[in-house]
Amino acid sequence: MQPIRRYFIVFLGFIFLFSCNSANEHPLESADAQMGEVALWPVEKDGKWGFINAKGEMKIQPRFDFAREFSQGLALVDVNKKRGFIRPSGNYAIAPQFFEAASFSNGLAAITKTKKFLFIDLGAGENVYINRLGETVIENDFFELRNFSDNYAAAKFLPEDKFAYFDQSGNLITQAKYDWVSPFDNGVAAAGMENGNDFIIDKQGNIVKEFSDTDIFYGFASDLCGIFKNNHYGFVDNQGNVVIRPQFDLVDAFSDELAVAKKRGEFGYINKNGEFVIEPQFEHAGKFSQQLAPVKRQGKWGYINTNGEIIVEPQFYWANPFNGELAKVEFSRDSFGYINQQGEVVWKP
Repeated sequence: MQPIRRYFIVFLGFIFLFSCNSANEHPLESADAQMGEVALWPVEKDGKWGFINAKGEMKIQPRFDFAREFSQGLALVDVNKKRGFIRPSGNYAIAPQFFEAASFSNGLAAITKTKKFLFIDLGAGENVYINRLGETVIENDFFELRNFSDNYAAAKFLPEDKFAYFDQSGNLITQAKYDWVSPFDNGVAAAGMENGNDFIIDKQGNIVKEFSDTDIFYGFASDLCGIFKNNHYGFVDNQGNVVIRPQFDLVDAFSDELAVAKKRGEFGYINKNGEFVIEPQFEHAGKFSQQLAPVKRQGKWGYINTNGEIIVEPQFYWANPFNGELAKVEFSRDSFGYINQQGEVVWKP
């Protein structure tokens, strides 16, 4: 049985874009200056979304119908069922005008204006990538766009209904032939066919390694890629060499030099030698970020450090990895907020 593949997936279809800049901000200077990390986090209050700082202070007042985290200096927001992007000042960098959009990565974002019907993309000829000024930089006869990573991206092309990879100029490096794809990481990516083999490919589209009896489970992260063989999970390097033999019941991608691994029904963390550095003992576990990771014990989520020590006692309905100074946690199924690295609640509705 094929394992469930996890990707960074964006389902989209597209249009020509326009940017909306405030009168006193030069668009290019503004875009370039805001490429770094932005210490603001989206929150919901009284049905509207705004942004807080690391102290929990409201810095952009709630006025959006939905909002995502800042990425490369811009945050995706919804207003009246249209999507656009704002700067940390709260001013629009690109006015809401798109039916769908993804956050920026590698300086580009995938957007669509065409409405879909019953999950069918009706505007496959209008899919585009835009830059942070809202200018269309890549357009083609494609749909189901994926985010850029390591300066390359993939999308499904018509009429093949298959994925191909391309660079930031839109130049194809592979034919449209893959049924599934994963992002590039340090020069390589994983891709494959549903009824065929899996592959590791390089940025020239060359096949580095072909797998006929092994399924790729995760794409590359920290130079390792998850594999599935003989009902167990392990890892290969960027040349396809097995570096951690399949032996686990489940694995996640590496982060902060550690990866979640499940054995004997419980989750722990392994290093790149495949050794448990935090023994399996949790009901569930998430990726490390900022040297902390969310773990589940006795039905509640908390956080541990890289030594496996509980730093934030399990108490949450759900917990996410840290994004900078704060982590998003759920107090109940329909209530979320943020905590800092000391476990203090900095924002709660």
